[in-house]
Amino acid sequence: MKVESFPIDDIQIPDRFRAFDPSRAAALAESVKLLGVRTPISIRIEPEMILDGEAVIDVPILVAGRHRLEAAKIVGMKDIDVIILHGSTEDECRLWEIAESLHRAELSVQERADHVAEWIRLTDSKLQLGQDVPIESKRSDGRGHRHEGGIAAASLELGINEKEAQRSIKIASISEEAKQAADEAGLDTQKARLAIASQPLEKQLEKVADLKRERDAAESRRRNQQTDRTIALTESEAYAQLRKLMNAWNEACPEARGLFLDEVQRPGEHAGNTRAPASSQRA
Repeated sequence: MKVESFPIDDIQIPDRFRAFDPSRAAALAESVKLLGVRTPISIRIEPEMILDGEAVIDVPILVAGRHRLEAAKIVGMKDIDVIILHGSTEDECRLWEIAESLHRAELSVQERADHVAEWIRLTDSKLQLGQDVPIESKRSDGRGHRHEGGIAAASLELGINEKEAQRSIKIASISEEAKQAADEAGLDTQKARLAIASQPLEKQLEKVADLKRERDAAESRRRNQQTDRTIALTESEAYAQLRKLMNAWNEACPEARGLFLDEVQRPGEHAGNTRAPASSQRA
């Protein structure tokens, strides 16, 4: 695809566009200062739009690269390299955006699943309209059909296996209320999200609460076990010191043992006394 330079201020950001992280854009701006924008952003051209109450033709719409665009703005760039997706529909541009987003490490488990599920849904719609490939195939046991189109395409185009695609669809089916509750509870593992998705919609919030209680109880047990290990270590060290004392006692002469007992019973009385025992003086 051809790379072109485009005025930054002309590029419009759709309302549905994934919210960006200002701190990430600021960090990326430091790299842009030194190296510029290494990877072009992607845009499409809308033939006509209403902007500020006026009809405008050939409006550039951002498809992918929000953080790069914001970083370029921070450093004061006027133009930015872009790839223009000519002739692409809005759904095709969304597929492009999702595919690029899935390569970002900062996506949460839920965000990644939502992206994959939407990619599959949009691909299914595209395949159904174009009839490029069959969307369903007979099951080997002859019992009905299984859904294949978008899932098979996701496996090929997104580099994920079909089981991961199916898990993403399940996780994406979680209700918005349960998603928010799980986010607030810090339950962002795939195992936790699948457990929530396995429940009927009306039971998902309850499942979030159950998982949070189980997680908190497990963490409490781990803390207690750590405390027990610390106490055990302290006791072990005490017994090691006791063995040293016993060895020293066994090796000490009777006079030294007597001085030791006096010191234990009356601490400090012998602190400045360097005089040798009488038996030692006579010797």
